[in-house]
Amino acid sequence: MSLHNILEVEIFNVWGIDFMGPFPPSNGNQYILMVVYYVSKWVEAVALPTNDSKVVLKFLKKHFFTRFGTLRAIISDGGKHFINQLVPGQSCCVSDIELNTGDYSNAWRLCTVMQVEELKILIRMFPTWATGIVFSAVYAQMSTMFVEQGIVMDTAIGSFRIPAASLSTFDIISVIVWVPVYDRILVPIARRLTGKDRGFSELQRMGIGLFLSMLCMSAAAIVEIKRLQLARDLGLVDEAVAVPLSIFWQIPQYFLLGAAEIFTFIGQLEFFYNQSPDAMRSLCSALSLMTTTALDNYLSSFILTVVMSNITQVTNLDGFQTT
Repeated sequence: MSLHNILEVEIFNVWGIDFMGPFPPSNGNQYILMVVYYVSKWVEAVALPTNDSKVVLKFLKKHFFTRFGTLRAIISDGGKHFINQLVPGQSCCVSDIELNTGDYSNAWRLCTVMQVEELKILIRMFPTWATGIVFSAVYAQMSTMFVEQGIVMDTAIGSFRIPAASLSTFDIISVIVWVPVYDRILVPIARRLTGKDRGFSELQRMGIGLFLSMLCMSAAAIVEIKRLQLARDLGLVDEAVAVPLSIFWQIPQYFLLGAAEIFTFIGQLEFFYNQSPDAMRSLCSALSLMTTTALDNYLSSFILTVVMSNITQVTNLDGFQTT
């Protein structure tokens, strides 16, 4: 006869839990909550009127924690009465490896169902988070391509010349103007139309911000088309001189970008704070900020590299040589 290892386990450390019912009412009770000890198959059962999370927590506190101490794992079917905020960390995901070996000490293999659900929530937020990278790439143009565009435009007001980068002031002015307009005018109108307390949902805010960012880039493109047309008409192509087109034509794109910020950035922060699990709110807020500090510049550089590569192949010119 072959020998088998004796499985060593701590007493009363792994239990299974589930509801039975509903049954015909008896003394006001319709459900039976059963808890089975996995080694000896010892059964604890109680009749209950409901099968919600409150009775589960009350049962565990009264009949288990006071008698057996902190349990190593409670295995359930993942029902909503076992996975909730009232019973955090009591239900665990146990694999066959743990059941076969009896080793429940590895935190990388054994985790609570709540932790699994929080990770799933975080993964589901990634597509929304990715849209923020696209908007932030537009926002990054304010300190890069918008400045490059302004340098080759007419920056003179009389004898005074305006630094091209200083036009970002209009982005700040736009934010200052749009905050009260949004709060005092747009939100009350949207509240009456949608019936929502905040007027717009977080996703609607971000969607409006992305649309405004499209208008911003369209305005910048129109200015650039006009600038290049003037350069060709006046024979200023490849000349190191400014085109006689006032830099103030850039104001609409800065103003639209400021309006887009109000909708997108605030919507992003509210979305990640409200939709993220309680234990991961700081992490999710940091993820939203990461799009504006790092990934947007990477995406912007990648797009610019691709565009410049195609221009170089088609025109045999090294970069922007069309003034």
